[in-house]
Amino acid sequence: MATYRSQLTETSQRFPFPPGPDVLLSHALGLPSTVRRVPLHHLGCLGGYRSLSLAGDIARGDPEARVLVVYGDVSSLIGASLQSPMNEADLLSVAIFSDGAAAAIVGGSSAAAATLSRSQAHSSRGEQLSRPAMARVVSTRSALLRAPGGESTQDEMWLRETGFRPDGSIFGQNFVGKAVPKHLLRALPRFVGDMLEESQRVGEQEGASPMMPLSDMTFLCHPGGPAILDVAARALALQPWQLEHSWRVLRERGNMSGATNLFVLHNWLRAGAPGARHAAGIAFGPGLAVEGVVLEAL
Repeated sequence: MATYRSQLTETSQRFPFPPGPDVLLSHALGLPSTVRRVPLHHLGCLGGYRSLSLAGDIARGDPEARVLVVYGDVSSLIGASLQSPMNEADLLSVAIFSDGAAAAIVGGSSAAAATLSRSQAHSSRGEQLSRPAMARVVSTRSALLRAPGGESTQDEMWLRETGFRPDGSIFGQNFVGKAVPKHLLRALPRFVGDMLEESQRVGEQEGASPMMPLSDMTFLCHPGGPAILDVAARALALQPWQLEHSWRVLRERGNMSGATNLFVLHNWLRAGAPGARHAAGIAFGPGLAVEGVVLEAL
């Protein structure tokens, strides 16, 4: 039986105290005591693709590695932690959120191409999604966005502790600025264009099939809300079918923070990726930050 060097990449939003879920998962799954754990935090809605990108980098560097990517978030806790009385912005900020967890296994091939396999997702709404599926991680990209004048956009999206209740519990404020869609509308064309150019170069080096143009690709956008998907469609001139999986997950599951990235990806793979063997995954989070990944269905 073959043995592989194993890694665990775990991401969560609401688990601030050690030991974290990476330790709990290692024990619960019976992983080797030598497993290399890489917990990731404070990534928000781009955590799923960031974890997948990191796992792909590890697998490319070590073809014998097998990386378990796990993302779980209890986003409904945001509502319980907000200050009282809530204002309209507070209510809107939590109304779209739901709880969910997803996992994937990433490994390296002999050609040093990172591979995502056997995706599986669970939602707090009861349904288990599971079907063997596989895709090649062609390339990844990350960026911190800046305003047109070069200023930081870090104050456009945040969740902060702002005080204590009489019982000692913490309350906070969840904020998404009105300028977020404007920043994304400006930044997306260049970000996606650069990512696809890099994917084309990687594909040529590895002898992979030619990269499809964006107009023919499925676009696996994090469904942070209708406004986010509308902005992606406008910025990149996308057709409705290209965002079909993002809209479906938003409609059926809501926003499960970074776990939603993997739900959208799984939805595409489960559908058999008809007509579009390549897909571009994009997610946004605090920073403002953008995370992207280009995939090829196998």
